[in-house]
Amino acid sequence: MKKIVLPLTIVCLLCSCTAEDTNTISAKTSYYQFNDDDVLKLIPTNCYNPGDTITYVNEDLETLQFVVRLNEITKHSEAENTNSQDFVNFYYDEQYIEMYSTLFRKEAYLGESSFFIRQKKWPTSFSGINAIPSDDSDFTVSIGLKPFSEKIPETGIDLSKKEYTLQAQNTTYTGVIRTTINETGASAQWPLPTLKYVYFVQGKGIMGFDDLDGHTWRRK
Repeated sequence: MKKIVLPLTIVCLLCSCTAEDTNTISAKTSYYQFNDDDVLKLIPTNCYNPGDTITYVNEDLETLQFVVRLNEITKHSEAENTNSQDFVNFYYDEQYIEMYSTLFRKEAYLGESSFFIRQKKWPTSFSGINAIPSDDSDFTVSIGLKPFSEKIPETGIDLSKKEYTLQAQNTTYTGVIRTTINETGASAQWPLPTLKYVYFVQGKGIMGFDDLDGHTWRRK
């Protein structure tokens, strides 16, 4: 998978491209771009600024800290290899925010194994080899959870279920999405808790989570 990094501060690049770029892309394959409505759903760097430490605290005042490694918007190509040649099915925009836990070595649990947020524009219908992507596309969100448990590396977020209210950062958030994590428990020696629920606020990110031991962790 190839990617081109787009500056997060230049939001207009997400909504438009030059005439030359548009003609080049449309002549070859589809490009699913963030539109104006999608841009409002993106998470700005003041929420997850690379180098900053994100702290979650529970009711016993215990803390978990994660350092933001990346917050970038990229143009990707979705490709498959046919007869030893890469064939691009389509291009799409993605925002990727990556964090690592201070309880692990800095080089551990990075990339697809990290605690991450992935927001992307993706065809409504596309699956399987030689599949044809649909003209329609959706704004999708998923969260990487592998540092919490090897069993569930990533879970999707249902953006239609904004049903909860959450108190975090001295703010009451409404329209919070609670995602159930179907986990059965991890080793008692594992440094991070085993999650039951994750709470996501669109445009803000992961504002909290609950673990299987009954602790409620909220972003400080």
